[in-house]
Amino acid sequence: MAEDDKNDEVQIYLLVLEVEGEHPTSVFRLSNPLEKLPCQDSSICRALFSQDQVPIQVSTKPDSIQLKFQRANDLVECVELELTNGEHERTSNLELIIEPLKATAILTSYDTAQGMSVLWRSTTIYSVVSMLDPKVKSVVLSNSDALKMIFGATVIRFRGHISKDSFYPLAIDFKRDFVPTGILGKGAHGSVYRCSRGIMPLAVKKVSKERKGNPCSEVEAMAKLSGANHVVQMYCAWSENVVSGLGYVYIGMEVFESNLDEYLDARKGVNLQKSTTIFAEIMAGVKEIHEAGIIHRDLKPLNILIDNDDHIYITDFGISKIKPYPSANVRYPGGPQYGTQFYCDPILNSTHLQHDEKVDFYSCGIIYFEMHLLGITKRRAYEKPQVADSEDREALE
Repeated sequence: MAEDDKNDEVQIYLLVLEVEGEHPTSVFRLSNPLEKLPCQDSSICRALFSQDQVPIQVSTKPDSIQLKFQRANDLVECVELELTNGEHERTSNLELIIEPLKATAILTSYDTAQGMSVLWRSTTIYSVVSMLDPKVKSVVLSNSDALKMIFGATVIRFRGHISKDSFYPLAIDFKRDFVPTGILGKGAHGSVYRCSRGIMPLAVKKVSKERKGNPCSEVEAMAKLSGANHVVQMYCAWSENVVSGLGYVYIGMEVFESNLDEYLDARKGVNLQKSTTIFAEIMAGVKEIHEAGIIHRDLKPLNILIDNDDHIYITDFGISKIKPYPSANVRYPGGPQYGTQFYCDPILNSTHLQHDEKVDFYSCGIIYFEMHLLGITKRRAYEKPQVADSEDREALE
């Protein structure tokens, strides 16, 4: 396959087949906001998969689905994915998680080129759009209802294998595919750039990370929180420049121009109604995070972004912890490297004590105090601002 072809975007379709069936019973389109290709309407899709057009690969396994990667009008690749219980399979380098209630799908690819090792490569969040207008008694179903009719209401996982040359539908390159225009923030572990992809604005976080087979906790946490109302939404995440097991992880996500820290610095006094509304949304976001089984561990005004309508979105899951399952009663050891001075619970910095999600409530209490009682006084600078270094300047060139 030519290198130019690998850089072309593709459209991804999810096909649900009957065993040994010749044509799909249901077709869904996987759509991501960063795509520059227009989404085909249902009539075009219906013609594409009609009996007289593209033959469908016969399914030989029960509880399986197929993904079809299409570039222009040519079908590029067909991958059959099998239902899995979530256990890691060395022979699989593609995992699709379908969340019917959210009408979303999480597609994760792995690199199995280095012997038997399996290294995380990318994670992309898709909206699942029904393309064949399924109807029940002449009532058009929503995307979520169409998925529930086929898969049920619970999260379901599929795994399969795609050839290495076909990874280009999932491959993203920071310098090739994005135009960075500035730095939104810089921390101890990475930088966040304001970027664009075509007409789509976004933020891209670049983190130096040792690859240990799975995506870093930040990517896993943001994938679990797709669809949350008060959490910054991730579009995609990928790895680049792997040398001796080391490389960079990039996270493409929603972009916001302001944060709670800037809001608190700029205001002249305390607007109790506005402060209460903002804090209520912070607590709603924390509830969403904890219900997903995640402990943030670094809540502070800099990590709470604000849109033009003063709604808030929590970000930066770089030191978060993901529990084995949401209701698990587990505790984790701390250390002096965790959290931010003034905002973090002292137990988080203890090497002798263990902590749970209550450390996030401690941070919320400090934020509440700061929002409601310190508004008319000059706020102290609790952190030294990070400045751009040579690596940041190179990324912006």
